[in-house]
Amino acid sequence: MDMAYDILKEGAQPMHVSEILNRIKTRFGRQIDRESLVSALTKRVARADRFVRTGKNTFALRKAACGRDISGGGPPFHRNPACHPRA
Repeated sequence: MDMAYDILKEGAQPMHVSEILNRIKTRFGRQIDRESLVSALTKRVARADRFVRTGKNTFALRKAACGRDISGGGPPFHRNPACHPRA
């Protein structure tokens, strides 16, 4: 998960899982199982832990996906309700 986090942080935008996997292979020299990565990211999304899903098999870091910190700031550029829980 740390490798995916690093890739998304470096990219600073939502990425499809295929792109995340390609970048992990290039940067870290590791081949990660696609289904395992999707499953792990999906579980983190459900727990609101660092990641959000912005589209089909497309993920971003929570702050990057919103364009703002969850605690306040400007409007988001997406409509992912997991990223914007109601108080």
